[in-house]
Amino acid sequence: METPHSLSEIVDSLVSAILVTDTDMQLHYMNQSAEELIGSSFARIKNQSIHSVISSPHLETHIEQALTTRQSHVAREGQLTV
Repeated sequence: METPHSLSEIVDSLVSAILVTDTDMQLHYMNQSAEELIGSSFARIKNQSIHSVISSPHLETHIEQALTTRQSHVAREGQLTV
């Protein structure tokens, strides 16, 4: 019988980049796909502002739209979901 996986193991196995912030936009979690997308480990940028980590104005616009409208937005090949 297989052992159930923890939520973090499941999220880490997803190909979608997942970032979790608080209301002040401080990073509190990101999965391995997000680390690859951003090019940095979570341990290195934990608790930093997402704006200091993501330097693409295009991507920042998509993040702001997703947070404001609470709807998914497609950015290039990926999908940004709130």
